[in-house]
Amino acid sequence: MKHSLRRDRSLPLWIAMCPVAAQAQLPLSIDALLMPPSTFTVSVQTQWQQRRQPVLAQRESSSGAARLSVAHSHAGQGFTAIGARYGVAPRMELNARLTHRQTRWRDPGAAAQRAEGYAADVGISWLALPERGAPAVLLDARADLVSRPALPGLDSQWFDGFELGVTGYRSLDPVVLSVSGRYRYQRFPESVAFAAPAAHSLVLAPQVNFAVNANVTLVGGFSMQYREVGEDPVGVVEPRIATALRLGLGYAAGRHSTFFLNTHISTSGSDGGAGFDLEWLYRFP
Repeated sequence: MKHSLRRDRSLPLWIAMCPVAAQAQLPLSIDALLMPPSTFTVSVQTQWQQRRQPVLAQRESSSGAARLSVAHSHAGQGFTAIGARYGVAPRMELNARLTHRQTRWRDPGAAAQRAEGYAADVGISWLALPERGAPAVLLDARADLVSRPALPGLDSQWFDGFELGVTGYRSLDPVVLSVSGRYRYQRFPESVAFAAPAAHSLVLAPQVNFAVNANVTLVGGFSMQYREVGEDPVGVVEPRIATALRLGLGYAAGRHSTFFLNTHISTSGSDGGAGFDLEWLYRFP
């Protein structure tokens, strides 16, 4: 019973552990995974995801006696990110991203709360094995420079996380098959009651891109995440394994512009949740 009553306090922890930004999409042209040398690309991405979680709430009956009932907590997180990519070599690019996040949540019987945060990170991508009759292999790494979680009472943190990824893909016109694996480490402030000291996560995500024509590509994928969290002071046990389904659409609006619209739906390992994200990429020259 004690554990159940505390589940409403797990919402801020879930929000804090949501990805800073959605994983980059495979573009319409697989060659555009890396920017050619001296080529510059900017991107704007926005995302919103929402979750409803059942909790036990104490209510007062008509007779004045207290009783327990099932209610729901609501939480949502949105972000807007501005990114830049630059090709420094035929098989290597540097990238950076600035993200603004907004969090809203409401517990049963309480007023809605809202908080804002930000994050800045840098990364590097390297095409370790080009696609020459066999699947290509792309390696990437990212590091958080500074961030402030979109939760009340948290200070800015420097160098509090990093991410390593590997993507293998094979072009079979008009289909591109890919699978990516990612590891992320995230450190949280230990002074906050609901924040775990550290979290490690692994994500495996196969994906299929189908080119309908020269301008439109359909995207479908599935992700499985394993997460290991450090000791939680409030004793809340979050699911270690979660899965989600991703469906999307890519559209080449012109020679330099590409749009991606995606939806993602939790399928297991959570109490439900869904969201969408929209990304625009513009390439110079």
